Amino acid sequence: MGIDKQRVDQPVPEHQLPFAADQFRVIVQFGAAAAMDGIWGDPGVAADKFTRWLGTHGSQAGAQICLWAEAGERRALVRRWREQPGEEEVFFVLQASAHDQNRSL
Repeated sequence: MGIDKQRVDQPVPEHQLPFAADQFRVIVQFGAAAAMDGIWGDPGVAADKFTRWLGTHGSQAGAQICLWAEAGERRALVRRWREQPGEEEVFFVLQASAHDQNRSL
């Protein structure tokens, strides 16, 4: 089974991130469990790893590969690919730290 490149969410340009990212994480999941991940300081290196892991793991059942931009405890989803089509397309998700969540209460 080949990789359908149309199911790769388009990346969010770095200048559109709501914070200055200092690292980029790629996570490969099969179902709910993370199987592997890596962190890079260079967004180009992380994007390359995303593409490589898509090629090696993307056709496995239940695969999801995500590229996140991170700064401290803040995280923004930059790019995502799912093996299963038909799910909601998410181009940008923020995860705030517990500190940020407490300030808004």
